[in-house]
Amino acid sequence: MVSWNDVAQETSQWNLQAQMDHTTKDLDWTLQLSIIVTHKIKYKVQGYIQNFK
Repeated sequence: MVSWNDVAQETSQWNLQAQMDHTTKDLDWTLQLSIIVTHKIKYKVQGYIQNFK
């Protein structure tokens, strides 16, 4: 027989894990976005430098 306490603990741990996963996904997404932006800026700067020469 499973006690309600065990179920509650299991559920809260699962919720915590889901929140952690969600946060990690958000961080990954933000990181990827910033990498893309950085690359775009880098290419722009390189383009400007090439035009400047």
